[in-house]
Amino acid sequence: MRVSWWLRSLFPVAIELIASGRVKAKGLVLAATFTSTPRKMLLPLFCFLPLEHLFGFPVPPLFLRALIGNGETMTNLKPMWKRIQAAVSPRVLAHRIRVVREVDVTSKLQTLQIPTCYIQAENDALVPSTITRALVEALPGLMVRKIKGPHLILQAQPTQSLAIIREFNELITNRGRQASLRSAAAI
Repeated sequence: MRVSWWLRSLFPVAIELIASGRVKAKGLVLAATFTSTPRKMLLPLFCFLPLEHLFGFPVPPLFLRALIGNGETMTNLKPMWKRIQAAVSPRVLAHRIRVVREVDVTSKLQTLQIPTCYIQAENDALVPSTITRALVEALPGLMVRKIKGPHLILQAQPTQSLAIIREFNELITNRGRQASLRSAAAI
């Protein structure tokens, strides 16, 4: 059985697409994401900053630590961040930050009729743990797995992330097999 996946960590685009019916998926994995603006008090302040100009300079260490973590994670992911910053224009990065303020797909969660897994970064300074509680309330069957690490958890902990995705895939594949066996037995 082939499983279609939407894996998204920057914006909840996958929730929007699956809820709209435009994309058919057998499972959804969300990682360090949100359904509405994650830092409601902080993000409005970014409107007043010249983000296009600021993203033209090296990212301040405090923000970089929030994004990619400390220690070994910082050492491993800082080159990746530098490549991203070199490849994506400051205007696009600034636009992405501003768009976060307008995101709200919370009401669409109730329309999801597929198994969903959320990988929560335990040390995520950008997406608070209250987001996980909101996801659990909206999606009662949500599988939540926590990994110690920063916001960019898939990049910071790829082996652990992959293990969780495989576990989730196995779980939904087995559910599919059991449902097929029940259908065949009923015939």
